[in-house]
Amino acid sequence: MFRNRQRRIHNRSGITLSGVDDTSLGQYLYDEYETLCPVLAVVAELVDTIQSCRTRCDR
Repeated sequence: MFRNRQRRIHNRSGITLSGVDDTSLGQYLYDEYETLCPVLAVVAELVDTIQSCRTRCDR
């Protein structure tokens, strides 16, 4: 996901970000995703998965 996002950002020519605030920048970067912060959402899912695995290992 990260590589695709970076590639898309670098391939966009002629688009300036002058005057873009945090909210609109997030929309600009992640508009095609279901969540505004997809990387953060993936990290949260991974933390849940790790905690679940640890719980199963402790049993």
